[in-house]
Amino acid sequence: MRLLAIIFLFTFFTTPNISLAKLNDSTHHQQNIFVCKNCKVENTTSNKFCSECGAAKDANNLQKINVEETFKFTHNVGRVFSIPHATVLNSLDIGILLGGSYAANQDEGLLGTMSLGLGGFADIEISTMSLLGSILSRAENFSMVGLKIAVLNQTEKRPAVSVGFRSNNAWNRSVNSNIPAHQPELGNYGLYHNEYDTRLTSLYLVVSKQMNPISNVHIGAGVSDIRYKNVYSSFQFPINREYENIGETKKNILLLFGGFDLIINERTLFMFEAQTIPHFNIDPKVGSINPKNFISGAAGIRFFISRWLVLDSGVRYQDNYKGLADAEIKISLNGFLNLKLK
Repeated sequence: MRLLAIIFLFTFFTTPNISLAKLNDSTHHQQNIFVCKNCKVENTTSNKFCSECGAAKDANNLQKINVEETFKFTHNVGRVFSIPHATVLNSLDIGILLGGSYAANQDEGLLGTMSLGLGGFADIEISTMSLLGSILSRAENFSMVGLKIAVLNQTEKRPAVSVGFRSNNAWNRSVNSNIPAHQPELGNYGLYHNEYDTRLTSLYLVVSKQMNPISNVHIGAGVSDIRYKNVYSSFQFPINREYENIGETKKNILLLFGGFDLIINERTLFMFEAQTIPHFNIDPKVGSINPKNFISGAAGIRFFISRWLVLDSGVRYQDNYKGLADAEIKISLNGFLNLKLK
């Protein structure tokens, strides 16, 4: 609840400080269009001849006019940085995302997502995502399949509501070696090596509402079913010993997430998100593991490069990091294409 309260307070206190006048001033730009006096057809290309009648483009044959053109991004992105919001992809829109988080001491590698809009009522995605933290505080990448279904569309009085489901069917093996070098506080107990298999399935509900012409708020909650097995740990001192538990254990973890976006100009949004993410703690005296939540937050910019290409960039931080040096730069590039099948 504290996480959701912070998101609401930040939204309401920062939104009025953004000038609507600035937004309106930057919404249009001039485009030069030349009209052929012979056939009255508009020409915007750099060819030397009219594209319709073939007349030469010269000062006597062309009339220059100025046209106000508005930039408009017609695709639904469907998320903030990583948390979903209630809008689904347009029907037959294909979205391809490539990106990741990068820091001085670690990076999660290149992650990718491919998604498809289903009739404007749902979308399905296949992705590689960081949804779980290991005992060494690094991200674990999972191959996931997800489905999000729009339950309610937004109206003037009610928010948009969607439900989503994500699952990885295959077990993911986490191997953590040379623990004293990466986590000295664990190595002080003699713990040297740990590994385990894990699987994650999540069900969530998300609500999105446009608060005013330039801001949207997104709040969600869900539950993750975490399974883990084949836990093995080894110790170097005070004596060489091992811990092993091959049995499968199930834990349900409550997930909370929220965020908002604010329009800066026609091509730029400021975005903020916060979420709880499950990760594994290890008992350094025994070698057993147990999942719990930490809080992760990200803030940055979404820039619309073109009518089909989006760049997200921001800074990500977790509450189990030790200082600013552990903060990560989060970058992703998202492209959209509509199949327009008939």
